[in-house]
Amino acid sequence: WPATPAPTPTSQVPPTRTPSAQATSPPTPCTLAPAESFATAYAEGQIAERLGCPLGEADTTAAAFQPFEKGLMFWRDNEKTVYVLGTDGVWSRHGDTWNGSQPAYDATLTPPQGLQQPVRGFGKVWREQLGGPQAAIGWALTEEQGYELLTKSFAGGQMFLGPRGKTYVLYKDRTWDSGK
Repeated sequence: WPATPAPTPTSQVPPTRTPSAQATSPPTPCTLAPAESFATAYAEGQIAERLGCPLGEADTTAAAFQPFEKGLMFWRDNEKTVYVLGTDGVWSRHGDTWNGSQPAYDATLTPPQGLQQPVRGFGKVWREQLGGPQAAIGWALTEEQGYELLTKSFAGGQMFLGPRGKTYVLYKDRTWDSGK
């Protein structure tokens, strides 16, 4: 996928959770198989049908993950991108424009007890693009966690592994699922 920023929320048309009609012709066999780490999730339900065939080999990159009250954030170093996955089944992609000369957090914001304000790149996206304390994903539940992310592109989206080996499937229609 090209590393272009997602449209601003005011110009986005919210995706629907209803899969679009699929052609009824028999599927064409893929020339590449999904990476072994993704094979089980790829075979679940309609994931393979919606993703289509793999495009190239799997790739790894430095990454970070942070759970929120109503969603998750992932940062991918190879794209300098933050992915926001909401519990509503919709995902968005935002450029990571934070740098070390900027404040890591907003000192005027106090999270509710037991929750945290996201910091650095996650915090900047959360405050400036998602609405901060009013963000649909809520406040962070824990600190961000760095890890090495395995990812694979497909004709209809991408799959990647979370820090505990859980598979996340991001479809081009801006909806997402998680596999085993």
